[in-house]
Amino acid sequence: MYMRSACQSHCRIGVALVLALTFLSGCTWMGDDRGLIVDRSDDYLDATSHRPLVVPPDLGLIEIEGGVQVPEVEAVDEARFFPGEPPKPEVLYGLREGESIRMQRLGERRWLLVPEPVSEVWPKFMRFLSEFGISTEGEAPVYGQVATAWINASDDGGSPAQAFIRDSRGEAGAGARDRFVFRLESSLREATTEIHARHLSDSGEPVAKEWPDASADTELESAILLESGRFLGANLGTSAISLVGADVRVRPKARIEEDASRAPILIFELDFERAWATLRLALEEASAEIQDLNREDRVIFATFSKARLREGEEPGFVGRMLSFGRGDSVDVRIEVTEIGSNWRVSVQGFDGGAIERETVEGILGLIREHAS
Repeated sequence: MYMRSACQSHCRIGVALVLALTFLSGCTWMGDDRGLIVDRSDDYLDATSHRPLVVPPDLGLIEIEGGVQVPEVEAVDEARFFPGEPPKPEVLYGLREGESIRMQRLGERRWLLVPEPVSEVWPKFMRFLSEFGISTEGEAPVYGQVATAWINASDDGGSPAQAFIRDSRGEAGAGARDRFVFRLESSLREATTEIHARHLSDSGEPVAKEWPDASADTELESAILLESGRFLGANLGTSAISLVGADVRVRPKARIEEDASRAPILIFELDFERAWATLRLALEEASAEIQDLNREDRVIFATFSKARLREGEEPGFVGRMLSFGRGDSVDVRIEVTEIGSNWRVSVQGFDGGAIERETVEGILGLIREHAS
């Protein structure tokens, strides 16, 4: 009996050792470069050069234009001495998703949206005017405003600006002189800039206002904005900070504050047309479900996902399954009211009652994040 027990004990130990060795070797097999889970973070260290591409003689070469010159990357010697964190080449500048210069439109209005602060955009924009052959006649950096001198586009030759105006307007406007007024100001989001433009012409009635209500030629207004956008797009990410541009009012047009009762509210420093359009677009971008909207009463009823408010993103399939039947949404009433020349956005329950402060802050934060 004793011997059989001892034999069973030895067998158990042997089996345990075999299982342990199998488990350890299995873990190694699962984690190495030939196993089930492959770590490819340092595979670039094994990269080799292939033969250069050879174009067959019966095919012609096509020259690719508009390429970007890649700077030389400093070589790193003996990179394999850093197995834990292999050194990688220096990252070249690139815009994150959604960070690009865009032309914004609202009815007949248009403006340029640049994903950089005014202090960086101002010197680049002034360089654009200089290289485009446009001299300035007045600058008011505190208001972000600059006016150009009169441009006589009927002269042959001349600056790029003269040729640009002739090409844009054609022969119909021959003999007229032109000038532009630009205004640079902070946009709705932090570290973004709006560029507005007005075109003036001395062929019609004189304009006494420093900032006209509309351009004499809206096509020229749009064309000069697009031209400046191309220039700024080619210089995004370059270092340029202006002390003059730093004087421009940098407070964003959308900010979260508290009202007299210390409830969070969102302030839009916009006219009502743009504030209402911005709010509707922001709700759509935030994936809110608009139940009803009343422009006359300035009220919107909407439904938000609680997962969206908590995490800032839409819940995935698993998240939706786990939250099924648990009240994973919140219905709110969003009201827009006038405060002087600004507009206040407040959030209540569907019946107008108060809801959790955390929920209100999450909704207002989503609206501000998606406002543009």
